[in-house]
Amino acid sequence: MAQPLLQVDGLTVTFPTSEGPLPVVRDFSLTMGREKIGIVGESGSGKSITARAILGLVRAPGQVTARSLCLEDTDLLSLSPRGWRSLRGKKAGMILQDPKFSLNPVKRIGTQIEETMRLHERVGRTERRQRALAMLEAVGIDDPVRMYSAYPHELSGGMGQRAMIATMLVSSPNLLIADEPTSALDVIVREQVLRLLDKLVAERGLGLILISHDLPMVARFCDRILVMYRGRVVETLDAKHLEAASHPYTRGLLACLPSPGTRGRMLPTLSRDPTWEDA
Repeated sequence: MAQPLLQVDGLTVTFPTSEGPLPVVRDFSLTMGREKIGIVGESGSGKSITARAILGLVRAPGQVTARSLCLEDTDLLSLSPRGWRSLRGKKAGMILQDPKFSLNPVKRIGTQIEETMRLHERVGRTERRQRALAMLEAVGIDDPVRMYSAYPHELSGGMGQRAMIATMLVSSPNLLIADEPTSALDVIVREQVLRLLDKLVAERGLGLILISHDLPMVARFCDRILVMYRGRVVETLDAKHLEAASHPYTRGLLACLPSPGTRGRMLPTLSRDPTWEDA
């Protein structure tokens, strides 16, 4: 049996408050291979902080605990700050929501792509440039030389997101986490970026965690879906069976989606049950 790519057991993230520790992620568990996992839920449900905890990006005073947290044969709970820096970018990468705030505004795109190679690999300047240009071409940039020399403010949203993807993939990580990678894009560019991610994941054999509010998009794109409510996973199901979800929270999210059939009618309000938090 193949070794899982990522194993998370009992991940909990807490922050101190005046009333005591507040858990924002509670007992999150996931075992995944080289597949596409979608994590969905409302804003504040714990999706993004879960992703950051997996990659060691939760800053103090936040506290991360887990029964186990492993990326292939690496025990993430035992990593030092230096160990985390060696892992991020090389074995795992994260695409953030908006390239305007994720890319360094005073560095050229080529310099930012090469930075990952400088940190994790012993390669010369010429090879770094060649690989950066090849990666820009791989993410669908028609003129990679021009993009290599451009600054982030010179790029459209779609081009900026492609540059982010190139930066994350240039050192061939095994796990890629995409946190709302298309929310700042228009519909046409969104589909282009999703098709690009799908192609790169298939070609490179990556594991992908996609965080989104867009349930239909995640159902179409991913293999499995985890539904989070107030820091806890309340339902896990195959993406192709999303319409058959059984948990009332998932059913409520689906019922709130606009569609041609609901045009001109009020959408329902999601009713909540306190027992969901302890399920």
